Amino acid sequence: MSTTHNAAKAAPMFFLRAPEPFLNRQRLTDCCGTMSTYSDDALCCKKCWAEVDFGQGDGGEFLAADDTTRLNGEPGDARSQRAGTTEGRPVVWVG
Repeated sequence: MSTTHNAAKAAPMFFLRAPEPFLNRQRLTDCCGTMSTYSDDALCCKKCWAEVDFGQGDGGEFLAADDTTRLNGEPGDARSQRAGTTEGRPVVWVG
């Protein structure tokens, strides 16, 4: 009998695929892959209302061509700030 180890699967990152340049490649919420909104003072998923981090579904973070996530600007904008990477996490396109 062989024994296999169950490696923890990394949670996927969701990104929007849209024809509008200002929406395309925008990061969505990790929980449901949708947009977020503010409820009182907390940023929340519009589908399950779980509290989410800044950048998830609020238009503040997007996927750049080099598979890094960026803040402040459009994809390809040299002035944008690197936020993180998708390394080790599957990318799921929505839309």
